[in-house]
Amino acid sequence: MTDYILESSAEINLYALDLDFRFIAINKNDVRMMEKYFDFTPRLGESPLDIMDGQEVEALKSNFSRAMAGESFTVLDKIEKKGEVLYWQCLYSPIYNDNSTIIGGSCVVLDVTDERKKDIENQCLSNTDPLTQVYNRRYLENAFTECIIEKVKKLP
Repeated sequence: MTDYILESSAEINLYALDLDFRFIAINKNDVRMMEKYFDFTPRLGESPLDIMDGQEVEALKSNFSRAMAGESFTVLDKIEKKGEVLYWQCLYSPIYNDNSTIIGGSCVVLDVTDERKKDIENQCLSNTDPLTQVYNRRYLENAFTECIIEKVKKLP
């Protein structure tokens, strides 16, 4: 039954790593995503650290280390791959065995690219004139307020 649940949504990518950062679970959507953006077909027992570059390795190790320390948290990642800018919301959690011992970590990845791009566009529209692209009063007021706050923080 669990397999059906994990594979039922085309929007959800899920993978799990053991304490040695090796795959212990991968759903089909995550396999497709890894093949498309990382040119890698994940297999149980292999490590994603072997195919990623330096910055990606550090981020993955850092996030999974937090999960493997018992923390559940969410991160919004900006991914630039193959000429595309993607935004992925990643939900990390520890995996416990029957004795309540942490045996790994899981990551659920949701592609929120469309929503994030709309948010960025709306933010841009709220701070600039749509015709001239010049910053508007709201932007200038916010910038001025931030400047004052920074100056106040530096006062003795």
